[in-house]
Amino acid sequence: NLKRRPSEPGLLLAAARISLRSGDLPAARDFYGRLLEARPGDADALNGLGIVADLSGEHGAAQRHYTAALRKTPDHAGARNNLGLSLALTGRLPESVAHLKAVRDEEGTNPTVRHNYALALAMTGDRKGAREILAADLSSAEIDEFVAAAGVLQAANIRK
Repeated sequence: NLKRRPSEPGLLLAAARISLRSGDLPAARDFYGRLLEARPGDADALNGLGIVADLSGEHGAAQRHYTAALRKTPDHAGARNNLGLSLALTGRLPESVAHLKAVRDEEGTNPTVRHNYALALAMTGDRKGAREILAADLSSAEIDEFVAAAGVLQAANIRK
């Protein structure tokens, strides 16, 4: 169907998501870009481009995409969550914690949001707070592993 209708937004979004899930970042970037051409300012396309940029290590570009998605659709849950995580990955921890706390307060049932908030807390050194949040979803061993990984990310950010 995509060959017959190469600019069909629904098909482009599906192809982009499949490409992203399979790890084909160039294809995902291409499909999200084509979706953005078909629907200028589309928040899903901008969020997807942000994810691709983050996964490619292009965090500044990712944050610009998430911010653009939020200008278009302020309550876009994915872009809000992804922006908070991206801020943490670039060492902007106070901003990330504040952002993810607000998202968590509104989207508290989403485990991905809780985990990203816990990651940002752990990266600031608040391992107790992170553990309390993670206890709803993970075993004690998984929490230990998660907090240790957050410490590695924190150390990597300090060295930057």
